[in-house]
Parts: sequence; C-alpha cells; structure tokens
Amino acid sequence: MTDVSRGNPFEITKATDFTDKQIGSYFVDMPGGGFTTFANPRSPMPLVIRGGKGSGKTHLMRYFSYPLQKIRNGKDILNGVLKEGYLGVYFRCGGLNAERFRNKGQTEDAWKAVFAYYMELWFAQLVLCAVSDLVRGASELADVEERATVECMSLLDDVSGLPQQSSLSGLSDVLQKLQRELDIAINNCALTHQLPVTIRASSGKLVFGIPQVLQKDLPSLRDIQFVYLIDEYENLAEPQQRYVNTLLREKELPCSFKIGGRLYGFKTYKTYSAEEDIKEGSEYEALALDAKLRDHRQYKLYVQRLCARRLIEAGYAPPDSNEDAIANALAQAFETPVLSRLHD
Repeated sequence: MTDVSRGNPFEITKATDFTDKQIGSYFVDMPGGGFTTFANPRSPMPLVIRGGKGSGKTHLMRYFSYPLQKIRNGKDILNGVLKEGYLGVYFRCGGLNAERFRNKGQTEDAWKAVFAYYMELWFAQLVLCAVSDLVRGASELADVEERATVECMSLLDDVSGLPQQSSLSGLSDVLQKLQRELDIAINNCALTHQLPVTIRASSGKLVFGIPQVLQKDLPSLRDIQFVYLIDEYENLAEPQQRYVNTLLREKELPCSFKIGGRLYGFKTYKTYSAEEDIKEGSEYEALALDAKLRDHRQYKLYVQRLCARRLIEAGYAPPDSNEDAIANALAQAFETPVLSRLHD
C-alpha cells in the first residue's frame, strides 16, 4: 500500500518553486552528458535558450548557477569551481517588475539610462556576492581581497560620498544601498513626475569591469568564465531586451551570457549599437531546448530517469537505488495500449 504521508513528488512543476537543494537533487543529465554539450557553460560564445513552458530552461540555468556549484562541490568550493571552469551568475527577470521603467512623465531615453544603471548595480551585486562567498572559503584569496575591492570601487564614475570598503561583501552592500535609493526614486516618480537619479556607472562598466578586476587581482580565478544566466527573458519589454542584446553583442572576456526565455519571449534582436541586430552564428548560438530533448535518441530513458529520481528523493525507493532499475519497474507498472487503426 502506498505511504501517502510522503507526499506527491510530482506536485511541484515549476523550477522557480524549488529550493537550491531540490534543483540539485532532482537534476538528471541526458545520457552521455547531453546538457553540458547543449549549453556548455564554459564556452565564451553567448547562448540563447528558447523553449516552451516546462521545457527545463530554469532548472538547467539554476543548475549552472553558483549556489548549485557550491552544493555540488561541498567544502572544496574553489577547486570545484576551477574544475568546472566557470562561475554561474543567475538572474531571474521575473523578479524585476520591468513595468516600473516606463512612462510616468519621463522620456524613453531617461528610462533607457535608468534601467541600464539599475541592471549594472544588480549584476554587480550578484557577482560580488558569489566571489565574496568563494573568498571566505579559500584562504589563498583572502589576502588580496581588499586590493580587488578598491579597484572595483574605482569603476564607479562618481565615488564621492560613498564609504570606502575593504571587502567585496562590503562593496556589494554599498551597491545594494544605491539600488534601494534608485528603487525609491523610480517608485515615487509616478507621483512626483521627477526622477532624481545620479548615475554612477556607464553601461557595461560594472558588468564587464568587475569580473575583469577580480580575475586580475585574484590569480586563482584567471581561467574562470563568468557566465550571466538571465532567465525568464520574456518578462522584459522590447527596449529592455535591446539593452541586454547590446551587452551580449559588446561582451568582454571573461564574461559570457546564457539567456533563457519562452519561444515568443524574444521580442527583438536589435541593439543600441547603430540599431543593428545580433547575429546568430557569429554573436550568439541558439538552442531550442524542448525540440532538442524530444529529438534526442534516448529521450525516453531520460524521462524515465527523471521520474525515478523524484521517487527516490521522495523516499518511495531506497536512497542508493539505481535509477535505471526504478525506471524499468515503472515501465512495467503501466498498461501498453493495443495498437489499432483507432489508436492511430
């Protein structure tokens, strides 16, 4: 008899509702290491990941993110990241509320500049938080952290009035404060029709500059690729997507991008660089994730393993169970429909 107290392991269907631990526990690779082949996070070539709802975009991108790298590698985080060859910076557009950056008595050019600055601050915080955590777990990096912090602060165009910092986490706190002040100005703009903002960084300066400084001052990170994993791209308006497209086109090493969105979610491929489009094949590669999975010759085995992994993690099978053995047992638990012309 089934023990219903364990709950339904298939009840949650959205990867955004999973904890980091669940993302790691439920992840199943395509036979033959397919996902690393499909969406190689170590590659400097940007990648656009298109797919319908439930195709696995979010699960895959979160699996490549630093919190999951940390879980996978346990206490030896630095060597694990070095072995994987990248540091994943995950950003979900769904939490941005992109509609705030429109109208309210302001010009499109004003919102373009404010949105770019807002994103610079957010991306910079995500990078600094990840590397700060990495530094805490690696004594060989801690002695040069202060120098890297000072150089990262120098990337701001106007540092007057900002407290000097000696740690990456402290600098991240400063940027968070600037972002909160920007939030207040944006939210009140609907009432005041004024946007009192001091932009302290040019577009791309923090996104590319901070990884460059960190790689220069922290020698252990010299061969690391900083990968911006931008998820739920469909939530950005067309002008906002043009900003991201421009970053993608003008990217600088050691940075790259993996952008995930619904099939209909890519509203434009234009950039702010002379109004030109980003070109597939030369400036980015495209992955139709759901089609790629369905066409895989071992797709059936992959889906069976997904089901088996959920059952094992939920306690319906012993933790050391073989996924393929559970998958074979599942195949025997369902009736095979009789083939007939009516069935066809």
